[in-house]
Amino acid sequence: MIPSTGGAVQIDGPTEVTFIAPETGFYLVYTWFNGNSDPTLSITENGTVIGENDDGPIDGDYNSLLLMDLIGGNTYIISAGFYGAPGSYVLFVTNPVIIPGGGGSVMVEGPSGFHFTPDSSGTWEIRTSNNGQSDPYSQIWEFRADSIGYDDDSGDGYNVLLAVDLTAGQTYDILVGFFAGDAAGGPGSCTMTITKR
Repeated sequence: MIPSTGGAVQIDGPTEVTFIAPETGFYLVYTWFNGNSDPTLSITENGTVIGENDDGPIDGDYNSLLLMDLIGGNTYIISAGFYGAPGSYVLFVTNPVIIPGGGGSVMVEGPSGFHFTPDSSGTWEIRTSNNGQSDPYSQIWEFRADSIGYDDDSGDGYNVLLAVDLTAGQTYDILVGFFAGDAAGGPGSCTMTITKR
């Protein structure tokens, strides 16, 4: 079972885990550190599959990603499997953090999701600072819609530097993940900063 606060759980071979959403909201369900395996995910509520994914968000990465509306107090079954041979990975569930409309910086520990509703229209930059310890990437979507940008290494030292045109009052979903752990063997960490050009 994943703690009601969300978090990470190691998956070894096909399995099912239970998650009770602590509050109603938009959740990120994501696999990472999949090694050579090809993870698959599905989420069931009251016996009905409400979401499935294989091979998102990044082409060729083989990790899985679901962005889901979940209801506080409801119980969800996450079926964690594999396309092809069984393997292992880390399953991560989080309720995205809200970034203030004027932007700012936030510390990222492991794969994390964010909501951002800019207070003005224009070109905004998403940057990471990894202190040379990890390899972050970032992807941004219009809320519950299509991806509008992705970056891995456009910044210095394997950091993200992503410029996207955003509309004031429109909410966007942002994922920050890591291709490898940090030098200390952790899941990866960085500082993410969102600023308007």
